[in-house]
Amino acid sequence: REALKRRYRWFRSGGRAGRSRGFAPLPDLSVAFVERAFELVRPEGVVGLLLPAKLLTAQYAAVARDGLARGTTLSVIANLTERQKAFDATVYPLALIGSRSVPPSGHRLATQLGGSGAQTIQQSLGATPWTFDPAGTVPVTRASVPRLGDRLRIRLGAKTGADDIFVDPPAPIENELLRPAVRGRDVGAFQFQSNRKVIWAIDRRGRPESGLPPLAARYFATHERRLKLRADYQAGPPWTVFRTDAGLAKHRVIWADLARQLGAVALLGSAARLVIPLNTCYWIGADSPDDALALAGWLNSRPIREQAKRHATVAASGYSRFNADLVGNLPLASTALTDATLIGLSRVAHETGSIDQAALDRRVLELLEEG
Repeated sequence: REALKRRYRWFRSGGRAGRSRGFAPLPDLSVAFVERAFELVRPEGVVGLLLPAKLLTAQYAAVARDGLARGTTLSVIANLTERQKAFDATVYPLALIGSRSVPPSGHRLATQLGGSGAQTIQQSLGATPWTFDPAGTVPVTRASVPRLGDRLRIRLGAKTGADDIFVDPPAPIENELLRPAVRGRDVGAFQFQSNRKVIWAIDRRGRPESGLPPLAARYFATHERRLKLRADYQAGPPWTVFRTDAGLAKHRVIWADLARQLGAVALLGSAARLVIPLNTCYWIGADSPDDALALAGWLNSRPIREQAKRHATVAASGYSRFNADLVGNLPLASTALTDATLIGLSRVAHETGSIDQAALDRRVLELLEEG
């Protein structure tokens, strides 16, 4: 991977994910293959590839998408995930066909194979995720309603780099260092379960405590060597954890990275405020409890869920990935976070578990129409 970063710009320049260290995943190797393929072919020559479908939306492929959109003439970009039965393995493929040439103005490319007629204008594509409506004609990122990611910052949950040491520790630890933890599998629409504990030796500024009480100090001393070998560890005490801001915000909305459908819950109140979402969750900090309630209600509506499911990266067994890029590209009406109806419906769902789905969906559709 170090050699690929030195040799290939698209692989090297894929945002934060291009680093060898840090909290984000490294680029998929296919990014380098795509760049090399277009280097090798002669001018006007054609390249055809089967690639992982996640290149359509992954953050690390942003530079590659921009390079393809500006520097090649694409004839086909087709997500073949629904055709995976044609393969002898569980795969989620993307068909890419293009030539090494600058695309002419107004050039249209097919978004399906087989001459179905679904097309989009190549000039509408860039570094942002390439997600298309059901007909394949319009990128969803060009919708008139503002993008959620333009207003709100989406972040991954806390990362320990050694969950077997930090989560539900096998040795006795002082209670003041234990916080309730929630994983992606514990999160659903308007609800979550927290039956695990994580060692959280972090102060109010998000920094590791300078010292520990006796039980915790003895426990971490036995694991010190392994903890200092963690890929994300740079310096500091061995009980350092990463992305600690996940445990600092007062009002948060969280959802699972991997799920059958998007399902969000607001962490509100003194008890929920102690909960640490782990790195199988994504979260958004809200300015107030009402903002968090409105956002959770918005994400749990059928119009938003269906759009998220349609454009999510498919995983095995009916699951999909609802990552930051995907959720950031969902629409968020300009008045959604202050809408009294949306806040009220969400509050009832959180407090009683009773969801008036029809009323929620109807209100979200009205707000979408208003923009």
